[in-house]
Amino acid sequence: MNDGAGLRSPSGQYRLDMQADGNLVLYTHSRPLWSSGTQGNPGAYTVMQTDSNLVVYTQDDRPLWNSQTGGRQGGAHLAVQDDANLVVYDGSRRAIWASGSVNTGAVGGESLQHGWYIQSPNRAYKLAMQADSNFVLYGAGGATWSSGTAGQRGSRVAMQPDGNLVLYSGDDRALWHAGTNGHPGARLALQDDGNAVIYDPADQPLWASNTGTGRGGGGFAMPFPCNEVWRAATYPGHQSGYHDPSPKRDRAIDLNHDNGDAWEVGRPVLASAAGTVARSEMTAYGNWIEIDHGGGWTTQYLHLQGRGAAVGATVAKGAQIGTAGGTGVQYPHLHYGQVLNGVMQHVHFDGQPIAYTEDYNGNPYKSSNC
Repeated sequence: MNDGAGLRSPSGQYRLDMQADGNLVLYTHSRPLWSSGTQGNPGAYTVMQTDSNLVVYTQDDRPLWNSQTGGRQGGAHLAVQDDANLVVYDGSRRAIWASGSVNTGAVGGESLQHGWYIQSPNRAYKLAMQADSNFVLYGAGGATWSSGTAGQRGSRVAMQPDGNLVLYSGDDRALWHAGTNGHPGARLALQDDGNAVIYDPADQPLWASNTGTGRGGGGFAMPFPCNEVWRAATYPGHQSGYHDPSPKRDRAIDLNHDNGDAWEVGRPVLASAAGTVARSEMTAYGNWIEIDHGGGWTTQYLHLQGRGAAVGATVAKGAQIGTAGGTGVQYPHLHYGQVLNGVMQHVHFDGQPIAYTEDYNGNPYKSSNC
């Protein structure tokens, strides 16, 4: 490869450029992921040699960098892979060198097209923009989170300069967004714990998929005993005690059971994830418990009939913290919310986003808080 030449991955997400300054660089968009470190040598070129060595030479044929794979039979080739790795394969298709590069996120102005994805540094997790228009996070056990946009003709996910992560349709309609606009310079990162997080320029989390293994391996669970089925609904202007950036300010939810009000009162309410009780008091909204899960995350449980956990108590995921009731309201239900750094988040159970509705007879969810 001479100055200006390059290779692309099969999906087109990555390109390997032989630059005019003599550096061999792997890019996604305009962000470098790996380089040979040979800048400052105009006219340098790269050769995949017949002895299986990949070499960057100066203009006058002096070696600057090599993959140290020489001395083998011919047939070797260099591949720019869709996982962001550069690999030299020998004639038997065995990998004999790799750059070890991995794309772990996105910055403002970058997007993921159909078939493109990012990975955690340990490569255990993958966040992919699928051909079915769903944006899905995968771990070893399968999907742990999704945007819930399958079949909606989404074309790309964009990490915008204003800090918002948005999934757009082919005609540029927003089908899903993280609600993190107003934070220029924010970035998306997929972490080794399986959590996808949007950080502001000061590395404070703004949004997360809530799928980190630090929260029990599957994010937040429903706050009810194993296999109980409750319905989730909301309404515009649903008060939560925290800033709600959604258009209708309706990210908090009310959970009700088909067995009716009398059955609901006294039912166990469980911690959605392990943490420390940060609030436990009677308020104008009734009995209120809040759990701090670390990393800026809290969960809130309101209108409890009884509180069973005091401030400062350490609770495990699934531990009973109180009982459902109707304190502070006319009808029994559990008001529930998930909060990141004082901002209400789209509620997820077991890594999956709930479908918001104003119909209090719709959208049942089965607890896996077992």
